[in-house]
Amino acid sequence: MRRRDALAPGAVACLAGAAKAQHRLPRIGVLPDAGPQCRALLIAALAAQGWHEGRDYPLLEIGLANGQSDIEPSVQRMLAAQPDLLANTAYALAAQRHTTKLPIVMFASGYPVEAGLAHSLARPGGNVSGNTNFAGTGIGGKQLQLLREAKPDVRRIGVLWDYVPPENPPQESEVAFADMADGARRLGVTVQREDVAQPQQLAAALARLKAARVQALVVTTGSALWGVQSQVMRFAAERRWPSIVNWRLFDTVDPYPLLVYAPTAQGLMMQATGTVLRVLKDGVNIGDIPIRAASACRSSGT
Repeated sequence: MRRRDALAPGAVACLAGAAKAQHRLPRIGVLPDAGPQCRALLIAALAAQGWHEGRDYPLLEIGLANGQSDIEPSVQRMLAAQPDLLANTAYALAAQRHTTKLPIVMFASGYPVEAGLAHSLARPGGNVSGNTNFAGTGIGGKQLQLLREAKPDVRRIGVLWDYVPPENPPQESEVAFADMADGARRLGVTVQREDVAQPQQLAAALARLKAARVQALVVTTGSALWGVQSQVMRFAAERRWPSIVNWRLFDTVDPYPLLVYAPTAQGLMMQATGTVLRVLKDGVNIGDIPIRAASACRSSGT
């Protein structure tokens, strides 16, 4: 084993600890706290590939104490414990500002090249690899297409968009929306984007979409909207707007969106942990491991 340090993925974030002494197990860290569901997925994916918590690695978890404002201090706390951080591209960027040596494996990300995390998807060249949910998938246009199939007379589609700073850099956010805008032009529909950087902005954004008489709704799944998804879905259901999301939500979201177009969390975790083990077991340079596009699938909500 040539390298004993790596970063593993999490609900939105995962890292891997650097082991300086040969006798010490490599420490896999998670920041922010991935939560029980994602933590279980991570442990199960590693176990399926022959690595077991306690025997082959310890798992470190550090949560965000004060929301987005706590990203930088949380990165520093994690690095002091000798791991490396990642949640999505925003957290990977925060980690990369503090270290360009320890490997970072992304469980999920948007456009890592545009965000400045990698030179290319095929050969990242730095200390970040893993998965991309969006780059090369055309997911934005496909979401609009699925809404049109569900309700063919849809002409105006609202977009609740929380892929904004500070979580996502503008370069990444705008290329993501450009993909959706291109899809809208091809379908002959208009989209009204409402940015939501924090939950307190949600009510005003929904009011503007209602006033614009949109007929369907796309909801992104960054941290600003994560805790208010049931509120969003109730608003859409009351107005009979078909809704679609790009992540499979927890069963506690009620009502559930009509449509989901997303990779499975299990598939993403198996891909990401495969990258972790290539670094930990095989000693592969993280910068030589391609960033893999997630395969998305269509699913009806309940």
